[in-house]
Amino acid sequence: MLRHSLERLSGALSRLRRQVLLFEEPQRNPRRNRSTKARKSPTSTRVSDPTLRSFWETLVTSRFPERTDLLAYTVTWSTRRQRRTLASCCVPKQRVVVAKELNRPEHSQWLEALLYHEMCHAVLGANVGVHKGKHAWHGPRFRNLERMHPGITALNAWIKQGGWARAVRSDRARQSAAGRKKVA
Repeated sequence: MLRHSLERLSGALSRLRRQVLLFEEPQRNPRRNRSTKARKSPTSTRVSDPTLRSFWETLVTSRFPERTDLLAYTVTWSTRRQRRTLASCCVPKQRVVVAKELNRPEHSQWLEALLYHEMCHAVLGANVGVHKGKHAWHGPRFRNLERMHPGITALNAWIKQGGWARAVRSDRARQSAAGRKKVA
């Protein structure tokens, strides 16, 4: 065992000497090379979904007509399965992503209020205030702006009563049933 360890150490030292003497670049372990891994395409190339886009544009023109910069946002359905996040707003990338689990006719009534919620994030940006050293993303300024939409109360009640959890469960059940049909 000791002999084997010494041989490995001797081999490593001789390789190191050659690299130093020849100014070679160290050889990379091919198993650790992550550049060969398939990368996802950038999400900035996404195109807005027509349904979500119409909700977004209606909200911009009715609620924030002076903020034409909001029209540059891309509004899409998520590509990943969601469990907790209904939607998200990335202000620097000017992108809003809505959970694909809500892409059903029975959930369309919540889309306008949900997009308004995300639009409030876009309007305030990082100017939401700080509480205990952290951004207060849903702080008083945000809540005051959000209250201006009449559907927010109903959306929050739907979420609190388990509507979002039911939407996720029913989406998973549909996916599972579709998978079983493909196998059969």
